[in-house]
This record gives sequence, structure tokens and C-alpha cells, in this order.
Amino acid sequence: MTVPAGTRIPLVLKHAISTKSVRPGDPVYLQTNFPVAQDNRILIPSGTYVQGVVDSVKRAGRVSGRAELLMGKIVVVKCIDPARVGRGCTR
Repeated sequence: MTVPAGTRIPLVLKHAISTKSVRPGDPVYLQTNFPVAQDNRILIPSGTYVQGVVDSVKRAGRVSGRAELLMGKIVVVKCIDPARVGRGCTR
């Protein structure tokens, strides 16, 4: 099952990340906040774990500016135990 490109999916970070330490290619773990539905069918239930990969990082300036972290592809992780996300769970 594929979610159409451009679909907005509200996600919540499961672990804190910092633009000081994160690098492109690092995994990021998130969880869906609301179900994703299309044509009255739930494609992704609320509470589903999701893995993303950091594409680029821009640190904030010392005096002003905003930090920016961009993620590309995200993958739904099928995992019952949230403590195991990223350690042996299947996608």
C-alpha cells in the first residue's frame, strides 16, 4: 500500500534530536498523531511508528537565524514494542 505523494502526515518525534549532533543519513523515529485515510479507508492507523532519514541539517546562527532539519523518505515500521524500534523491527 502506498500513500500518495504530497500527503500530509502529522508526526510526533519519539526521541529528541539536535542540529548540533544529527548528520545527514541519521535515522529519525516518529509516530503518527492521527490516522491517514483515503476513500474512507484507513491507510495508516494513529499511533503507527515511522522511520525517517535526515537529508540535510542547517544549524542556527549564534546571534540570529533558524535551525532547519529536512527529512526525505519515511517508512512505516511494523513494531509492537516501541522500545525495539530500530533494533530488529520489520518494515
